[in-house]
Amino acid sequence: MSSASRTVPLYLFVLPLLYVPDVGFSLQTPIGLLQPSDFVLVLLYPAMLLGRKHPSGVAGTVKRSFLAFVGIALLTTLLIPLRYPDYDGVLRTTAVCLAKLAKFLAYALLGFLVARRIETAREARLTLRSLAVGGLILAAGMVWAARSEPDISQYDKTRIAELYKGSNGLSVALGCLGVFFMTVQYDERRPRWLRWFLSLSMFTGMVASLGRGGWLGAVTGSLYVGSQRKGRIAGMAAAVLIIAVLLVAVTYVPMVQVAADRLVAKDESIEAGDAVLGMSSEGRIATWRHEGAKIVNAPLLGVGFDNKSEPTGLWDTGSHNFFIQMALETGCLGLFALLVLLWSIWRSAPIGMLQGSSEHTQQLNLAFRGGFAATCVGAMSGSLLYGTLLLGTISLLYGLVAASNRFFRSSPFDPPLVIASSRVDQLYSRCNCNQERAYHDTARVRDDAVL
Repeated sequence: MSSASRTVPLYLFVLPLLYVPDVGFSLQTPIGLLQPSDFVLVLLYPAMLLGRKHPSGVAGTVKRSFLAFVGIALLTTLLIPLRYPDYDGVLRTTAVCLAKLAKFLAYALLGFLVARRIETAREARLTLRSLAVGGLILAAGMVWAARSEPDISQYDKTRIAELYKGSNGLSVALGCLGVFFMTVQYDERRPRWLRWFLSLSMFTGMVASLGRGGWLGAVTGSLYVGSQRKGRIAGMAAAVLIIAVLLVAVTYVPMVQVAADRLVAKDESIEAGDAVLGMSSEGRIATWRHEGAKIVNAPLLGVGFDNKSEPTGLWDTGSHNFFIQMALETGCLGLFALLVLLWSIWRSAPIGMLQGSSEHTQQLNLAFRGGFAATCVGAMSGSLLYGTLLLGTISLLYGLVAASNRFFRSSPFDPPLVIASSRVDQLYSRCNCNQERAYHDTARVRDDAVL
């Protein structure tokens, strides 16, 4: 193996740093609190842009629908000064919203960049390992933050909020990663218990974060994987693991029990008709109805991306549902473009032979679909897919899948899954072309004989 092939790309060392907790590096800005992951992007982008780049493998429908959604979000944001000309802070609000849209793009494009960097199975395997290290860092940070809470007998996320911004979104990210690593066939040279260790660690961090959207999303993703023939065992194992972790945590950790109780408890504020709704599942649904009714105020293009200024009439806390929030901020056109984008991403990770994927990539695509389903369900519990680490995580997973589907084409001589050993990579790189040529020549002779 050449020295170039043994070189580890620089971005793989930077990637896990996205998941480190805030230990004093946060910065309050007009667009919100910037945490370490936002600063790591400044290092990660140059690291990804260095070196050789290849076609991303991202489906054309995904690119077009993504550009359509971003274009609508940009247009409706630029229209804020025309929509609210009498508002004193309209120019500042417009600038802040444009900055938030730029941050959204910074996280969303991570997958495209990593897909352009991955060329071989070895690079894909190393990227997968880098994501696993990042997930373990995030899970350990969540558990440590939960243990440091001043009062574990209450639903108190003071310490968690100090270390991580948007713990609800990170709960969904951990659920997504847990389902993914339980389903994907990890490095064949590693013991099988490694996938159990990774998933258990991430599900434990997910439960410790007290983000109930992540719990529901992870269960949904694992059930989807279990409903497919190729993932029946992995999906059921993930679901059992999630339920086991939840039962242990509810039994021995009081604040997790309080969080679980709020999923089914009724809120007195709803019954009293107060403006501020509660945090139970009933309270969330009431919040959806309360904010969703405001879509009629700007049904076509919305009020502007992440614009919750005073003249919009939207709650500062949002609708606690990303899809409703996008309908409010980018209108029905933006919501439609977003749904087309999500559907295009789903379709570009096929799990059936007749859909164009090779047998060796179907398990990877199924793992991604499980994590993607967990993310979409989790996004219904909050405005979690702005410029956040959850968006970056699902984007990186999709970039890994897109690159793998690009260089593992459907043929009788496909190498094993993305995490196959480097010796197998080397073998196929030397003889795959000759084997394919012989296969097609034989087929052509057979067809000529038939004719």
